[in-house]
Amino acid sequence: MDIIIRKDDDKRDETPKKGRGSVIDILRKMKGEESRKAVKLESFGDMEDFDRKKELYKDIPVKEKSFQKDPLEIEILDIMNELDKLSGRMKRGEDYLNLYFDLKRMEDKFLETAVELEKGDTEISEAVLKRINTKKKIIENKKFKI
Repeated sequence: MDIIIRKDDDKRDETPKKGRGSVIDILRKMKGEESRKAVKLESFGDMEDFDRKKELYKDIPVKEKSFQKDPLEIEILDIMNELDKLSGRMKRGEDYLNLYFDLKRMEDKFLETAVELEKGDTEISEAVLKRINTKKKIIENKKFKI
């Protein structure tokens, strides 16, 4: 791509412009960018290079694995997430009556699982326990109002 410069362009005032440059300047800049070499990706031709890189990343601490959650805790968290999804869909007005009955069934299932959780000797994090208790109070208050 050759840049064509007219004789009239040489006569123009060469004062620096504020904002964008002239079309010719932009074209020259783009032409210069074309001739740049592409970035070369690093290859591990030697195993020594690979081992050296491996040693560098070896010292970086890896996030420790969290403790295993109880299956009952996972189940109740899934139920709470499903309850939140159902109530959100109901608020948007999607098939309200069917979702209402699904929500009631999920609330009953949640209460049963919460009672099971209280009876069992399972360790649950405080944040999850607070969330369970809050959701349980909300559901029980709704049942007493009806």
